[in-house]
Amino acid sequence: FLMLVVGIVLEYTLEKLRMVVFKKKNKTNHLPPSKFLYFLIFPLISVLFAASQLKIPILFGFMVFALIGTLAEFCLGYSFYKIVGRKLWTYHSYPIGGYTSWLSFPLWGVAGVVFWLISRLII
Repeated sequence: FLMLVVGIVLEYTLEKLRMVVFKKKNKTNHLPPSKFLYFLIFPLISVLFAASQLKIPILFGFMVFALIGTLAEFCLGYSFYKIVGRKLWTYHSYPIGGYTSWLSFPLWGVAGVVFWLISRLII
């Protein structure tokens, strides 16, 4: 857990440093794949390190949680649209039916593995 927190803080610090060095502000409406990987890399390294220490089949857990999370997000977004008549959220980059995105797939996987590791530590 501590490595995950350190990764997130380091990621934030490096992003601010990049903004100062290159004198560019982030666009809030566009996320290029390179920046997506940049935001994902430190938490992913932390999860991989923790999972290797605990001898957990990380790839299986990642894929299961990514699939379940993406499917649940799609179903929730679609259901909300059918009930309320407007979309709960919108995705402009690599959308899947307009209710989720291919970019959220690895985020669901990492989040699921993080919670799985936390539950293993607690139980």
